[in-house]
Amino acid sequence: MPKTVITSPVQVQKHAGQVEEPRQSMLLWHKIALGVILAIAAFFNFFALDKQDFYEYYYAAAVKSMQLNWHNMLFAAFDPGGFLAIDKPPLGFWTQALSTRIFGYSVFSIALPGALAGVLTVAVMFHLVRRTFGPLAGLLAALVLALSPINVVTDRNNIVDGVLILVVLLATWMMSKATETGRLRWLCLCAVLLGLGFNIKYLQAYMVIPALVLVYWLGAPLTKRKKIFHLALAMGVLLLISLCWVTIVDLTPPNQRPIIDSITSDSELDLAFGYNGAFRLNADNNVINYWAWEIGRPGIARFFIQPMAGQCGWLLPLALVSFFAWSRTRRKRQAYNRQDQAFVLWGSWLSIMLIFFSAAHFFHLYYLSMLTPAIAALVGAGIALLWQAYCRYGWHGWLLPYTLLATGIIQALFLIAYPMWSTMLAIAIAALSTALVLVRGQRFSSTKTRQQLHRQDARAKKAHVATRQHAANSDISHPIVEQHWQHITMFITAIGLLSLLLAPTAWITLALNPGGRVLPIAGPLLPKTRVSPLIADPVLEKYLLAHKGQAKFLLGTMNTEVASPFIIDTEQPVMALGGYGGNKSFLTRDQLIQRVDHGQIRFFLMPGSKDPTANWILSNCHRVPDKQWQSPNTTKYSVDGLWLYDCKGHA
Repeated sequence: MPKTVITSPVQVQKHAGQVEEPRQSMLLWHKIALGVILAIAAFFNFFALDKQDFYEYYYAAAVKSMQLNWHNMLFAAFDPGGFLAIDKPPLGFWTQALSTRIFGYSVFSIALPGALAGVLTVAVMFHLVRRTFGPLAGLLAALVLALSPINVVTDRNNIVDGVLILVVLLATWMMSKATETGRLRWLCLCAVLLGLGFNIKYLQAYMVIPALVLVYWLGAPLTKRKKIFHLALAMGVLLLISLCWVTIVDLTPPNQRPIIDSITSDSELDLAFGYNGAFRLNADNNVINYWAWEIGRPGIARFFIQPMAGQCGWLLPLALVSFFAWSRTRRKRQAYNRQDQAFVLWGSWLSIMLIFFSAAHFFHLYYLSMLTPAIAALVGAGIALLWQAYCRYGWHGWLLPYTLLATGIIQALFLIAYPMWSTMLAIAIAALSTALVLVRGQRFSSTKTRQQLHRQDARAKKAHVATRQHAANSDISHPIVEQHWQHITMFITAIGLLSLLLAPTAWITLALNPGGRVLPIAGPLLPKTRVSPLIADPVLEKYLLAHKGQAKFLLGTMNTEVASPFIIDTEQPVMALGGYGGNKSFLTRDQLIQRVDHGQIRFFLMPGSKDPTANWILSNCHRVPDKQWQSPNTTKYSVDGLWLYDCKGHA
């Protein structure tokens, strides 16, 4: 029989991986199940996608502006006139602009890239888990991700988080290959993808970097010096790709590009690390109090309080126990094989996200989509691990039924406002968990006695210890009974897991609102969940188009919310003086007067304001009589509390 000669640590690592983790081929039913899961993801992501409204008119107006010319495309301009740039980098919105170029401008075409990314993310999740833990674990992870409420509502919207998750998971795939092979090209490709992620949503893409670096450091079959060298090169690639667009914008003279929204420094670098970075962690109490209805108050408890609990917390206990079970069963001094590397990756990913979202002062619920890949992977891999422990003697075997029971109880507490759902779920999970406990108790009822007898026999017959222990632990003398027992417990476990997915599925179904404008939150609609649509008064649009003359801008407003519907309807430049927040104008009074005097802008639709620039408009421009520009019924249009001012020939 040929022998394998192992001469290096790298060969040891590869040999261990080949022996301990054989690749499991895909059976026909695995392929069918994967097709069904992808069909489920596609259904939830695309159902009535064309019947809903924009969530963020702000970004929808930017996509309209980007598709008009290359200058607006490059600088991510909010308005066709290039006065203001949105508060996010452009890459994710470039995919939406491309979609509108192909399919025409509509809610469906703008939401299409996110919906497609959501389905592809499920497929990538299956591959990542399957390549390490086998097809069954991969299918379970893919199903959990496909039925993650916050992912579905995020993918169905015109925000770019769904595209970001896909890019980050592709980077994770590359890092897994780099860790297994030690090859620099996979590590650099991971850095490129994370750099692209930075250009989709800035630092949100970087949240997974500690987990990726940790798994590479622990698992790559290289010397420490070479690991440091590779990581340093990858960091250089990451910064090069990440800061390329930011540098172009910041080096462009301010008078040749739009003003950057949401900050006062007019710097994309400051936007990335300030408003989209540190501000999320250190926002003041006013911000915390204002958004408490959505995300609760800082602390780990917010994950177990609605509405945050219903977005991603349904299977969080199961994921945490899975990581705990792996950490307790792994031998401390053993080299990290591929399964160990995967648990390190997903466990550290989950830990980082829990720490950040517990400490953060401000974020939106759809940011939690960064958390769900780790939960899905740990559930898929963890169930495989817990099932193996369940089939052997030892206290670890009781983790599976009791974890299912604990997860069911927590889900029932999440549903306490819905007594019928809560009671039915609690009864079902309790019954299934009890059945698993009873079956296992019957299976190992006399194991301790048999093991004691074997230890006595070992003193007399050392040569037969291994055979006797294997017979005692496996019951190979009763193969038919063993097979029957496994079929029963597998069926009960499968029903239990599917029961735990009922509540998340219901939360998704309730969020499939075929019409109207709603925040991307899964579950029953809360009072603040439904938002009035932004509709420009058609009479006002006709009045402005007829009277603006040679002015570059159709209209001036104080914020982007008022400006957005006019941009979407008319494709005309609209100047949002105060940006997204609308509290303070980006232009000084003299700068605005200069633009008015040069004929760039004539009309302003304004509220009462204490801002000096806005106050000049209110004090020096002529207020147009309402009957000339308002529809008879103004309640459905976004003009309540606003007045139209004509600054031609201002005082």
